[in-house]
Amino acid sequence: MRHAVTPHIQTMEEIMMTMRKKILQTVGAGALIALFAGSAQANLLADPGFDLVDATVNDSAPTGWSTFNGAVATNPASGATSPVADSPDNSLKLFNSGGAFQIINNVAPGTLFDASGVGMNFSGDPLLTTTETLLQVVFRNAGGQYAGTAANGNFALNFNVFESNRITSNTTSDVWTLMDFTGGAPILAPDDTAYLEFFVLQVNNAGGAGFIDSVSLTAVPVPAAVWLFGSGLIGLVGVARRRKAQA
Repeated sequence: MRHAVTPHIQTMEEIMMTMRKKILQTVGAGALIALFAGSAQANLLADPGFDLVDATVNDSAPTGWSTFNGAVATNPASGATSPVADSPDNSLKLFNSGGAFQIINNVAPGTLFDASGVGMNFSGDPLLTTTETLLQVVFRNAGGQYAGTAANGNFALNFNVFESNRITSNTTSDVWTLMDFTGGAPILAPDDTAYLEFFVLQVNNAGGAGFIDSVSLTAVPVPAAVWLFGSGLIGLVGVARRRKAQA
């Protein structure tokens, strides 16, 4: 006497495992990683290393940046008292509560950005007591107000205004220190963003100079592979439901 054979209905976990195996067998793990790694975007900032000036002349205005108070591209090769640049030639020197900024237009709400740079507390002109240097990203709407309806157009740190960690008088001297935002996590453009401002700043000035170099602002891409993978998952969910209904 033959026993009826009960068909095995695959669970979603089994379907997902099968899919992962087929993807890896088809493209290989290295190729799959390359799909994501190869999607890096270009730096949106002009002259991010402050090098597009005469490398033999000290205290030049950085190219592509708007500056205020005290902010100059400085180069040790000119004989100035300044640190060796992290980028090929110059770094940006900030003093007297100075700063520099760039405006990036046509920013879509919901865009994710990576932002970073390096800073130094230089022993040749050290930061004193309360003086600090930092990077700042400000999102604004089409009217020039702070972006984000949840903040009603008002200043809201870590919602429409993001700041990096700060270089201070307590920062180890003569070492380029990483400056990033939210611990290296991407920052999000609020829902009515039209443009952003990227600032390099000295604040709480009590004397001394801060040095900044190798700043970066990049849009974080969503690789096409993610959408393909998501579409595949949706299709598999439909298959699983049909199988369950047939059972």
